[in-house]
Amino acid sequence: QPGSSGGALVFPVPSPESMMTADAGGAAAARREQRRGNVSRGQRIGSGSRRWRMGQPGSGYPLYVTRRPPQVSRPFESLVPGERVSSRRITLALGALLALAAPLPAGPAGANGSAAPVVSAADRDAMLASGFADTRLLGALDRDGEVRVLISFATPGSGGRMEGAHRRDHRARSRIDAGGREILARFAPGEFRLGHRFRSLGALAGTVDAAGLGRLFRNPDVLQVGLDRGGSGQLLEAAPLAELTPLAGLGLSGAGVTVAVLDSGLDTDHPDLADDLVNERCWCGGGCCPGGDDTQLGAGSAEDSHGHGTNVAGIITSGGGVAPAGGAPDASIVAIKVLDENNEFCCVSDVLAGLQYVLDDRPDVDVVNMSLGTFDLYEGECDTADIFTVALATLADLLVQDGRVLVASSMNDASGTEMGAPACLSDVIAVGAVYDSDQGTQLHPACGDLTTAADQVTCWSNSNDTTDLVAPGASTTSTGLGGGTSSFRGTSQASPLAAACAALLLEADPALSPAEVRAALTSSATWVTDAKNSLDFPRLDCREALASLVSGLADCDDQVDNDGDGLADHPDDPGCASVLDPSESSAALRCDDGADNDGDGAIDMADPGCKSPQSFREDPQCDDGVDNDGDGGIDWDGAPPDPQCVNRPWLNRERSSGGKSCGAGAELALLLAALLAFRTSPCARPAPPR
Repeated sequence: QPGSSGGALVFPVPSPESMMTADAGGAAAARREQRRGNVSRGQRIGSGSRRWRMGQPGSGYPLYVTRRPPQVSRPFESLVPGERVSSRRITLALGALLALAAPLPAGPAGANGSAAPVVSAADRDAMLASGFADTRLLGALDRDGEVRVLISFATPGSGGRMEGAHRRDHRARSRIDAGGREILARFAPGEFRLGHRFRSLGALAGTVDAAGLGRLFRNPDVLQVGLDRGGSGQLLEAAPLAELTPLAGLGLSGAGVTVAVLDSGLDTDHPDLADDLVNERCWCGGGCCPGGDDTQLGAGSAEDSHGHGTNVAGIITSGGGVAPAGGAPDASIVAIKVLDENNEFCCVSDVLAGLQYVLDDRPDVDVVNMSLGTFDLYEGECDTADIFTVALATLADLLVQDGRVLVASSMNDASGTEMGAPACLSDVIAVGAVYDSDQGTQLHPACGDLTTAADQVTCWSNSNDTTDLVAPGASTTSTGLGGGTSSFRGTSQASPLAAACAALLLEADPALSPAEVRAALTSSATWVTDAKNSLDFPRLDCREALASLVSGLADCDDQVDNDGDGLADHPDDPGCASVLDPSESSAALRCDDGADNDGDGAIDMADPGCKSPQSFREDPQCDDGVDNDGDGGIDWDGAPPDPQCVNRPWLNRERSSGGKSCGAGAELALLLAALLAFRTSPCARPAPPR
């Protein structure tokens, strides 16, 4: 038992003879205990010919191994004045050290119905006490002999935490790669089957047996091992719903915006979706990719085997030919299949792989919709709740830093206190569901709504004080398998409505940050109360979201001729054709005054000089039939067209204000000027985000 002397707690450390494991095992225990806070940096652990000393803060190395002459067993010594170890932490450290003497069983003794555990009692107690593993993992290992797990590991300089690396942080990615390789190299044959490696995340996923788990426990770089938990898409039974209406009245359709949909895939041949699909991938553990493997890429890799993903994708981007039009019918879709034919995912690592793909390989993706969630539920934000929410939160943070908007369904467990992941992550916009009309009595296995009405929060929609907003989700008719339609209800149908609205906002202003999009989505004047917890939430109103970002929106949507030109609103009045300035005012626009300002015989919207919605003026330089800058190109549609007018329509001119040419053949003339004053050169102007 630990003793007390002058306030400093000490206890003898087992001698080398009692520590039957190799020196590396003792070092591993020392490092592991230091990482978990059971031992302070600067202390020495062990005795005999080797002693393990914790590295100092900022050293980048968690320990040093130094040889010293054999000596009697000694207590913990403080190498840094004033550092002490609490009795609780010493008890945990002692448990971990004593566990080293207990050998692992040779095989999965608990498999095939045997009652004997596959992990020894000493190891089990030490793993639980240190937080390395939990009872669910150990119980599953006892039962099955091997389990799917997620492994988190530390890298040098990560501060003893799972590291996340941006796609442009090559040094951090090299550390993560080296750390993963080192862990994999330690396994003996048959102990571990790799499922996923993550370029941006200090984590591995795969299947481990008891011997492999013991090896991980003794590895000083491994932080934690947890079950690779599963989840599902969030839908209930079918029912009718009114048609979705996009903001077409203001010319917004999602054009130029790409949405990644992590779901069961989609019907890739559906006439309402085929033109929007720009890429597809599959990560579906258990061989549920269309080709029968766990992973698949290329054409057909995200073919839907359930129908959930097809319905969700249509809510976002259906063309409206067969099913109702989606909220952003001209948006592009990257389909990532992670749900099987039962609308479930076996493992969070599949979702992580999909997010990693978006971060690394799809810089065009602006919005990510996840109408799915874990079976595990969490109160409040769950970023640090357990191993897989830490991994999800790390990737979500990297995506948001990269400018991506993340949206997820709150799930359908009828909880007023909990949500699943990823909705419970702080960087994800969590969306619950409301009815959009009186649909009579609606029953759910866990609850029932005897009466229903528009803007009534459904009884089955999860919510808590971290839910961001609610949207119609009961019920939604959208695209279906076989080129038809389908009707689902659930928070899975509310989430893509919010994602579609985010796409419209980004079309209107591509420079919006994820935080600005989130603020706009939650700016609705309509708030509803969830009877389960008496909490109030904004109900999605995409028109109000847009109005919060641009001025004068009402002028182009009020059926009034505000500028006296005889035309009202979009699309009839050209003064409303630019959603960035939808003020229906001819005062600042030369494309809405009824005059031929540039003398080319064409007036207003019939004039090619009015085709740039950013400047929206009749500019003679791109519409005068003259090669103004001497580059051989003329106007918008000359032979050949002028790059200044085609590639830079927001400038709407062939020649810069300073008279310098930016056309073909002028590079040498501008080289010196660009070197001397790059920022002020008209050729140095960066293109807008889209």
